[in-house]
Amino acid sequence: MEKINVKIYGIGSEATTTLHNMLDELLAAGYDMTIDQVEDIDEMMDKKLIGIPALSINGDLVFQDTNPSKNDLQRWIYSYLFKHSKPLTMKNILVPVDFSDTSKNAFQFALAYAEKTGAQLRLIHAYNSPLDVANPAMLLTITEQEERINETLKQLVQSLQPSDSKVKVTYEAKLGFAVDEVIKMSESPDVDMIIMGTMGEHLAIEKVFGTVSSDVSQQAHCPVMLIPPDIKFSPINDILFASDYSATEGQVLDKILKFAKTFNAALHFVHINNNPEDLSTSPEELIFEKVFASKDPETPMYFAEVKDSSVTDGLNHYIHNHNIDILTVVSQKRSFWERIFHKSTTKRMVLNSEIPLLVLHV
Repeated sequence: MEKINVKIYGIGSEATTTLHNMLDELLAAGYDMTIDQVEDIDEMMDKKLIGIPALSINGDLVFQDTNPSKNDLQRWIYSYLFKHSKPLTMKNILVPVDFSDTSKNAFQFALAYAEKTGAQLRLIHAYNSPLDVANPAMLLTITEQEERINETLKQLVQSLQPSDSKVKVTYEAKLGFAVDEVIKMSESPDVDMIIMGTMGEHLAIEKVFGTVSSDVSQQAHCPVMLIPPDIKFSPINDILFASDYSATEGQVLDKILKFAKTFNAALHFVHINNNPEDLSTSPEELIFEKVFASKDPETPMYFAEVKDSSVTDGLNHYIHNHNIDILTVVSQKRSFWERIFHKSTTKRMVLNSEIPLLVLHV
């Protein structure tokens, strides 16, 4: 989320004190924000104010001679961030592979994604066994194992990367358990995103890799894109955000909007209502009016509430009916998955999504 510098213009009035208190609440909620009180007459004259209290965000005057509500204030801050957001930069992508067809396909997807975005790829294979994969009866030293894996990774790149590809690809073998190593690497500022395969019902190794992708998607410290088997990269025109309403914080939507702007894609905010007695107001009222001051003409937005007893079925129906290219969920806390999906359906959604699944963390 962009750093916010807020200035309150006014001299010791009850209105400016109330405004400051409301901003303090937003600050306590986790906003990356600094708050300055401006009482200097000359500075206020330079702003050509017609009345106080007034407020600016990052130097831009947002309102003046107004006593906003807390919801108004929050909406203005969101609106400012959206209008000034830039494409989400993901230039360094980590691609875990286990040499299964699922992970090879994810690597090819990552290559096409990198061609589109100008990113570079870093392949990683984590191992914790001294056995030779080709000959399980043979024990190898760590050095021998690393050399063999690096050679296999080299051959994988040479066999799958097109000769005219300009994407820079590096690779390495890492001693350790796959989930632990990938999550540890995701903490590095040099890793902007993880792209990895998910699911796999044909080979035992693919089933294991599917479990790894599920764990990584929930615990990583950077965005994770999960690629189902046989899915090839194609233009990203429509992005679905699975909303549970409680996740609609400014920093969450800022990330989603930036990702959409990267591909000039439309955003679909979809809430699955699996409670037939829930007579809540529409998502457009709950999300749009609360969060958006005005529509962003560069990013078409659609809002829908889908009634279905199953969250996964409801999302899949919407995906099929609206030609969605990527499903996006946001993990605000580690318990987010349990809030949106029942535990029994969490893994099914992650491992059986029919389109790429992007998991963002805040």
